[in-house]
Amino acid sequence: MDYLAKLSGMTSEYFRHKFKELYGVSPLQYINQQKVNYAKRLLLNHSHTINQVSEFSGFADSNYFSNIFKKSVR
Repeated sequence: MDYLAKLSGMTSEYFRHKFKELYGVSPLQYINQQKVNYAKRLLLNHSHTINQVSEFSGFADSNYFSNIFKKSVR
C-alpha cells in the first residue's frame, strides 16, 4: 500500500483512510476481494488444483488463500 500512497502523493495512513472512506473497505480487503473473484472464475472454468489457483490469483501462501476465500464466500 505504501507504493500506492506514494503514487497518489499521500501518506500511507491517509491513503488507507481515504480509500476506506470512498470504497467502504481497506485497500488490502479490496485487493483480496479482487483476487478471490479471479480465483472463483478459475475454479469454475478450469481444472486447477487449489495450490495452482492460489498461486495464479496472487496469494503466496495457499493456507492464507483458503482462509480468505472461505471468509469471502460465506
